[in-house]
Amino acid sequence: MPLKYPLIYVIPKAPVNVAFWRRSSPYLKASMLSGVADDEVNFRTKTGRPIPLVDIRVVDSDMKNVAHDGKASGEIVVRAPWLTQGYYQNPTASEALWHGGYMHTNDIANMSPHGYLQITDRIKDVIKSGGEWISSLELEDIIMKAPGVKEAAVIGVKDEKWGERPVALVVRDYPAEEAPTENGIKGR
Repeated sequence: MPLKYPLIYVIPKAPVNVAFWRRSSPYLKASMLSGVADDEVNFRTKTGRPIPLVDIRVVDSDMKNVAHDGKASGEIVVRAPWLTQGYYQNPTASEALWHGGYMHTNDIANMSPHGYLQITDRIKDVIKSGGEWISSLELEDIIMKAPGVKEAAVIGVKDEKWGERPVALVVRDYPAEEAPTENGIKGR
């Protein structure tokens, strides 16, 4: 049976037809595409833009929008006609879910100037220290690059001054010649 629609294959590192994207995509702009996939990896690995009828915001703890600069992080809140109205027989949790008129996803993200969302963490995985959100996953990735580190986990501990502060739990890689040191890890 003949195909009704042509098949499209995406080939990694293939040149991008910028003229096609300029005509066909209301979201993708030619200025975002260089035609070289390696140069576009940051842009291409973003979570994306909201589809029609979806209102997504990245907000701080006071429900104020964070800067759309690709760096400022906050919680993703969303509104759309098909989202759940709440939890079954749990009005208290439902009220918290929809605090401020938006559904709270418990995801941490940033938004680019072009409106592209990048999810970076989960709220339960971040450490709120001095009003800033610190990603435990990012800290773990940095620590894992230090010589002599086999495994790392970062947790938040209560702190009178900062609210919370990160503490790293590190497992030494014994076959490595040198043991990890606090200064060696902090130097990363």
